[in-house]
Order: sequence, then structure tokens, then C-alpha cells
Amino acid sequence: MLENQYNNVQAAAGTNGKSNRRIVGWKAIGQFLGCTERTARRWQRRALPVHRVPGGSRSSVWADPDELTAWLRD
Repeated sequence: MLENQYNNVQAAAGTNGKSNRRIVGWKAIGQFLGCTERTARRWQRRALPVHRVPGGSRSSVWADPDELTAWLRD
């Protein structure tokens, strides 16, 4: 299952020149967490660590897999 989770992870250039992994979109975030897109959106209200894409639409989000994993452990 872990292998399937990382299929949705994209590499993006970070501001410090390092490559960061990102999960882009509610559907991919839900798949990574093992839940539906709707559940992932509800968990945002419980401080799920998601980030908005600057200048994007309200639904454009991304998440760091390490932050999500740490959030699940807490």
C-alpha cells in the first residue's frame, strides 16, 4: 500500500534549491491518508497540514508527505 501512496507524490523545486516531495490535490491527499477526498477535507478543520497554492483557486492544495505522516502519529 505504501507503494501506491507514493505514486501521487510529485517532486517540486523548493525555495532553497532542494527538491521537495508534494502530494497535490484533495484526491491524492485522501489516497495517501487511506480515506476519501471528502474526509481529507473535513480533517483540514482538525489541523491537517495542507497548503494552498498561491494564486490558485480555493481548492488548489498540496501537502508534504512527512507532515501528513507526523500528523497521523499525533
